[in-house]
Amino acid sequence: MGKITTVSATIANFITERPLAEESTSGNLTAEAIQGKRGKVSVEDAALMMVEFENGAIGSFEASRFSTGRKNKLCFEIYGSKGSIVFDLERMNELQCFSSSDKAGMQGFKTILVTEPVHPYAGHWWPPGHIIGYEHSFVHAVYDFVKALETGTSIEPNFKDGVEIIRVLESGLTSAETKQKVNIPK
Repeated sequence: MGKITTVSATIANFITERPLAEESTSGNLTAEAIQGKRGKVSVEDAALMMVEFENGAIGSFEASRFSTGRKNKLCFEIYGSKGSIVFDLERMNELQCFSSSDKAGMQGFKTILVTEPVHPYAGHWWPPGHIIGYEHSFVHAVYDFVKALETGTSIEPNFKDGVEIIRVLESGLTSAETKQKVNIPK
């Protein structure tokens, strides 16, 4: 699809003040509140961003701190003219795939358990059907980094990719503030 070229975004704050955390307990996701002390919220509670890609494709990104019932739903869905794929971190060992080339009457999303040795990284762990976890993704990142050092090759994503993501996100904030579509600076 290429790079994102334009963004149009909106953000919202549903709660403007929150209890302040006791400093000695902060950082563990179960911080204790300081009795009677509140502070201004400095992050968005929800964001929605529509984007256009270099090749003309369009996409949307959304995030919310208020996703009741979700634990860690970091997902993507990609829809193409011949098929679709869905990944959800809450079910990180599965992919949902659809192919329009399947026979009529047999079309529908299929769940692929990505723990077979032929799948990237899975063959380095447990026998097929035994899942890998969140922590394994960090082992894979270190492996890719060390392998790149050993072979003199580059890895992705890299610093340049990170800078590009920041450009998109900053353009999204500008769009939300100005209520205008924003072109991503080159």
